Amino acid sequence: MSAPYPSVVTPQRSGWSGLRISGVVLSVLSVIVGTVCGIQLVVKIATPAAHLLQAQETATPLDTFFSLDAGAQSVYERVGRTASSSSPPTIGPGDITVIGPAGQVPVRGISYDESIDLGTGHFVAVARFDAPTSGQYRVQIENGGTTVVVGPSLLSGVSRAGGWLVGTLVCALGLLVGLGLLIASFVRRRPRPAVAGAGPAPGMAQQPAYPQQPATVAGWYPDPQAPQQLRYWDGAGWTAHVQPRS
Repeated sequence: MSAPYPSVVTPQRSGWSGLRISGVVLSVLSVIVGTVCGIQLVVKIATPAAHLLQAQETATPLDTFFSLDAGAQSVYERVGRTASSSSPPTIGPGDITVIGPAGQVPVRGISYDESIDLGTGHFVAVARFDAPTSGQYRVQIENGGTTVVVGPSLLSGVSRAGGWLVGTLVCALGLLVGLGLLIASFVRRRPRPAVAGAGPAPGMAQQPAYPQQPATVAGWYPDPQAPQQLRYWDGAGWTAHVQPRS
């Protein structure tokens, strides 16, 4: 009387590994926070241009009040129909006077190029000043024969968006790391179950087939120590009861 040899099964790990959970959490948080940072970045950069598109073009000479927000403001002069057909500006900081709610505001030159295409042509920044508070600002320009727009500095949005830009880049890096952790959790080698009745690998000696974690019912099975006889397996371990193989 004989029966199949008890199978030896290696326990399988169930559930998600810590590596996979970390990858999911990091990826989700990076997407959520990165989306918020990205939206704020676009808003900060696009707001000055949106205000300029709604600004009123005014002919010089002028003595006009403008409602301005606190922050960097620029005076833009129309220099042509397009950027390719533009001519040099005709006014500068010395021709402009700005008076705010608290008194006269210093006007300075432009250290970098700012230009934008508006309704009637191509405008370039010719002067800049900082509005300490929001309110009404009186702008006076003596030179005539040109058209100007007063509004927020285009690059002021970039400076205000610096923190959001850093946050967006950090979240993008976090997303890459999270995806890397997820990929690593899927490709990591896992233990394989032992196959019942499988022989030793080539070049390796036969090991005693004494089962440690059998997955079978009680019964008579070939004796691991004496194959010519059967030994009784009680479902938990080998017993002292033996009998000859039939």
